[in-house]
Amino acid sequence: MPRIAKETSTLAGELEQIAGELKQRAGDLTVEMNALLSDIADRRQFDRYDSNAPITVTVNGKSLATTIDNISGSGACIVKVPGLEMRQDIRLAFEDGCVISGRVMWINDRLCGVAFEGVTLPSSTISRVRAPGSQARAA
Repeated sequence: MPRIAKETSTLAGELEQIAGELKQRAGDLTVEMNALLSDIADRRQFDRYDSNAPITVTVNGKSLATTIDNISGSGACIVKVPGLEMRQDIRLAFEDGCVISGRVMWINDRLCGVAFEGVTLPSSTISRVRAPGSQARAA
């Protein structure tokens, strides 16, 4: 009987430690989710426009041509190019000479989302790259 009591006590201690770790991770996750939700809300302040304009993306010092799928003042969705990774810093060069830094926020099999870093894309550049007849839609 004393052996079972000791094992039970040991297991209870281990479970308490695991519960403490889970509580800490849950708190960390809550902080990350709140930051993400705030970030998403901040990005929705700009209208988004369809596009099919060419753009040059610089990734790891290599310039690659691709196409803009849609664009806003705070970011762009571009056709994916080789070498892109999540959270990677890249540069986008528009045909009008505007160059802007951004960060890859998501990637799927065909496209990737880029958030512009600390700047708003000039409306003149958006006007030049938006598809003819493209209507503003919520970001």
